Amino acid sequence: MNVKSLLNFKSFFSKMSNVCCRKNKCSTEGSSCEKKKCCPCRCILKIVLSLLFLSLFNFFFVKFYIKGHGQEIVDAVNASFAKQKEEKMANSKKNASVEYEKLIKDSSVPFIGDKNSNNIIIEIFDYNCGYCKKANDEIRRLFQKRNDVKVLLINAPIMSEASLVAAKASIAVFAKDPEHFDDFHFRLMNHKGQISPQDVYDIAQASTKGRYKAVKDEMESKKTEEAIQASYDILRSLSIQGTPAFIIAGDLIPGFVPAEELLKRLK
Repeated sequence: MNVKSLLNFKSFFSKMSNVCCRKNKCSTEGSSCEKKKCCPCRCILKIVLSLLFLSLFNFFFVKFYIKGHGQEIVDAVNASFAKQKEEKMANSKKNASVEYEKLIKDSSVPFIGDKNSNNIIIEIFDYNCGYCKKANDEIRRLFQKRNDVKVLLINAPIMSEASLVAAKASIAVFAKDPEHFDDFHFRLMNHKGQISPQDVYDIAQASTKGRYKAVKDEMESKKTEEAIQASYDILRSLSIQGTPAFIIAGDLIPGFVPAEELLKRLK
């Protein structure tokens, strides 16, 4: 069966589907049966058959078209995906610059390093992420080479429920006991294996001591919930689906980055 035959079938059965039943009259294109009683079942059968053959026509037409233009279709699909990826990357880069300017002015964002430094790295991380722990080692190596760097820490608790507990504790410790935040942060990052909620509470208590009760209360505060939500908003804005990720001078750098690469991107 060729395309011409299929077109003839389509024309024939399209005519069959032109059926109407009104006031006990039944008619089809090119003929009439006004004196006969209308048979709804017959009309419905014709419509069903016409729809069936139209479906078959569309199936064979698409099949023949794809067979003759397969490579063109593949090229068009690949071009569409490439364009979407390019637009997504451009949008993420633009948003990274916006987020960078906003975050470096936000004094509530936890940080490690030189408080007054303008050499700022924004790290997006999860306390239960293995690559984030490796990245933490690189940050410490960076501090050994330069002491004029400030690292803003954006908690992105996407790994587990324990990650969310750790993120809340991180934000709360920084808010209520900033002097001991570095100790708390590095204890969590240096913890071997996956961190449990109890690990978080134990480390928070060991780090903050007399401020532990205030930290626990702050973990469940509205302010902390809003900070967590703001982190999720940043992930969506930058189209980040994994950790770690960095923003330096407004440029988004996804994935693990060694200390040497971080140094190159600083002033």
